[in-house]
Amino acid sequence: MKNIAPYIHEQFPDQDIEFIIGNNDTDLYSYFKEHGELPDIMTVRRFSGTDAQDLQPYLMDFASYDVVSKYYSYAVEYYKDTDDEIQWLPICALPQTIIANKTLFDQYGIKVPENYEEYVQVCQQFYDKGIKPYSMNLAED
Repeated sequence: MKNIAPYIHEQFPDQDIEFIIGNNDTDLYSYFKEHGELPDIMTVRRFSGTDAQDLQPYLMDFASYDVVSKYYSYAVEYYKDTDDEIQWLPICALPQTIIANKTLFDQYGIKVPENYEEYVQVCQQFYDKGIKPYSMNLAED
């Protein structure tokens, strides 16, 4: 924040932009909602879709905007709500950690990937063998 806030203020000198730092959840925004003070732009590093449900009526649907095309389709799939609206977008990256079960790789004779291209190929190889290689459901806690 100490680097991005001055940059954004410099880019938009005529805008009143306030940066408020909270926790990795939607509690601060829920508080703002209760007091009629929701900000125009909200970012949350990690949250559960269940926690964000109360904010859904106040959030914009990004599904029809070009910005969504900048993401891999699998990434935004996890940000869809029950109405297929995309109200949150990943900021930095979806996974923070990927854990490989080396025994499973050895069992199926699959090389552990070393880059994103190999990762995609390995996921397909496991999928072809009936194993879901990577999944995440942000609608759950």
